[in-house]
Amino acid sequence: MKNFFVVTRGGIGDHLISSGIVNHLSEENFVHLGCWPQWVTTLESLYSENTNVKIHPVQDKALGPFHDRDMKKQADKLQAEFIGLAINTGDLKNYMRIPYIERKLPFEYMYTKFKLPANIVYDQDFINNIKPKNPYVLLNIWDKIGNKNLPNFKSEHVSEGLERVYLQPGKTKNLLNWVPIILGASEIHSVPGGPCHLIDFIYTGKLFYHDARIGTIYNFNHEYNNHKWQIIKYSEKKIQ
Repeated sequence: MKNFFVVTRGGIGDHLISSGIVNHLSEENFVHLGCWPQWVTTLESLYSENTNVKIHPVQDKALGPFHDRDMKKQADKLQAEFIGLAINTGDLKNYMRIPYIERKLPFEYMYTKFKLPANIVYDQDFINNIKPKNPYVLLNIWDKIGNKNLPNFKSEHVSEGLERVYLQPGKTKNLLNWVPIILGASEIHSVPGGPCHLIDFIYTGKLFYHDARIGTIYNFNHEYNNHKWQIIKYSEKKIQ
């Protein structure tokens, strides 16, 4: 069994994209997974039933080039081989495929090896406060730091008669607390970003992908999610 210290240089979306790689590596090895401090709770929950994965917070400033000296030093302390997973490379067409291509792994692992814990401990008070009793649409239309709503959201694509619920990651430290709310929605509208990948993995209902964020992929569909998203294009992109 080998020890690996795995780091992505991005946020929770990059960790969700890479989860198939982490789970694959951990089948026969031990994985120390480095992440920004704000995502420790989510990732500890995601890998809570995987005894071969341990989460390590690393400071944002340390996440520079993938073979950053600080990251290698931490890997050496853990007696682990350092793996920097490249995702945000500017190659929008292959954005999600890049880390799998670099590791020479099938891209389908992003789906087939993604796992939610069988016994997630949810914050039931949080869920009760957010989830309506009536049918609802879930709107994930916030910017990357969760403080600005999409100003030119094309609301005409939302079905009538549905209560609106806004997915704002900062409302809970554990992104997985949104899982029951995601699964209970009548339809979901999302801009690119971390929660969008979680939605993509677990939701099979009516999905709308609003390509409204600056510098992100224009089409979220591919063969492994069965091209299930309806793509809404924006000529003017107004959020980061």
